This record gives sequence, structure tokens and C-alpha cells, in this order.
Amino acid sequence: MKNEEKFLHWADEKEVISSNRPVKFLLLLLVHVPTCLVLLLIYPVSFFYLICSKRARTEARLYQKQLKEFTHGKSPRVISPFLQILSFSLCVLEKIVGWLGKVTYDKLVCHDDDLPELIQMLEKKQGAVLIGSHLGNIELLRSLFSFNRTGVSREVPISVIMELKSTEQFNKTIREVNPKAGFNVIDPKSIGPD
Repeated sequence: MKNEEKFLHWADEKEVISSNRPVKFLLLLLVHVPTCLVLLLIYPVSFFYLICSKRARTEARLYQKQLKEFTHGKSPRVISPFLQILSFSLCVLEKIVGWLGKVTYDKLVCHDDDLPELIQMLEKKQGAVLIGSHLGNIELLRSLFSFNRTGVSREVPISVIMELKSTEQFNKTIREVNPKAGFNVIDPKSIGPD
């Protein structure tokens, strides 16, 4: 892309949303409207965002280009920027539904995961380190831990290392919904050699 705009790395940016009103509105909907109806609203909202955000379109194309280079052209031929934004929107919805306590372990759909082995380790009181990315929803897993809905017969303590600056308003709102969302969260910027 010849005339690509240069953006800051995502972890160095300030949060785009300066108010938590959109997230609170979504919370209000999820409390008073069936989740399936809120899910339908995600599609037009995602499309509107795609149309109105040049940055989202540019970043989606850049991601697709990098994915093709990394996979030596073996990635899907066309990855729609709309589907990328929709996937992100659905992930946010999933996080909120999880922190509201509306998700149970038996409702999770896992793909080639080692969850049965992880549950066995945790039952034996062994520890584990999980590394997550935006390809999954580690936040949903955290919410399951907060409600003790993990498939493990005991409460499992967790500590999370998570970048906080770029999602400050979202995290603040989630902590209002479920105070456990802020427990044992460590910002990587606070970790030093000491």
C-alpha cells in the first residue's frame, strides 16, 4: 500500500472512546433485551463503523497484506474488512455477556484446545500459564473464573498480565458490572527487572 497512513502501535495509543456511554448502553441492552436481539444490532453497527472509520479499513487491509506475506499466500484469498470488524464487535459482546454472568463453561465452543488437559492439571492443583490473543477470547475465560464456572471442581485463583491503557474506559465499565474483573490484573508496563 503506497499511501498508507502511519499509525502509532496499538499499545501506545490513547483509547479512542473517551466516554464509557457506548459500553454502558450496550450493557443496558444486554440486561433488558434478549441477547439474540442485541446480536442482530452488531451487524449494522459494525457496517457503520467500517464506512465511517478510514483507519479501520486501512488497518484491515494492512493486516490482510501481512497475513498473506506471513503464510506465503496460503491465507484465505479475501478476508473482508467487514468480517474483521464484525468479529471484533462480537468478541466485545461476548466479553460483556461473560462478565454479566450469562455464559457457562458447557456453552463454550473450543477449537483444537487442550481444555480437558488444563482442567485435569487444575484439579490436581497444578498451575498453568495461558497466553491469549485476539484470536480467542481470554476475557471470556477470565469471566468464567470469576463466577467459578470453569469445569474445575474448586475455585481457581488467576493472575492476568494485560495491557490496560488502550481500553481504560471499557475496563472501568466492566469493573462496575463485575468488580472481580479488576482483580489480579497486572499492567505489563508496571513490570520491570525488579
